[in-house]
Amino acid sequence: MKLRLWGHEDRYAVEQLQLALFPGERMEPVEEPFTGDGAVSALHRGEQWLTAVTTVTLGGKTTRAVRRLRRTEETVRLRRRLLQQSYYFAALPHLPGPPA
Repeated sequence: MKLRLWGHEDRYAVEQLQLALFPGERMEPVEEPFTGDGAVSALHRGEQWLTAVTTVTLGGKTTRAVRRLRRTEETVRLRRRLLQQSYYFAALPHLPGPPA
């Protein structure tokens, strides 16, 4: 499964979650836009908000999740959590059930 990061370099946090949620899929980091199955994890820095947007496409079905955090509250830990939450909620509809 392809993974493209856009607007951030927190690869480890997102890759580990992708590997845990989709253990049967081979991880393939990409730098350019792609077609087919994969995920795009994006981070946007606005004046007031830090916004994480993840789009997951699997088997022709595409889902998207957005999570936000005030920029004044940003820490490395909270930014990574924000990215993981957006990935998790975008991936959830592709799973047979919620993970344990």
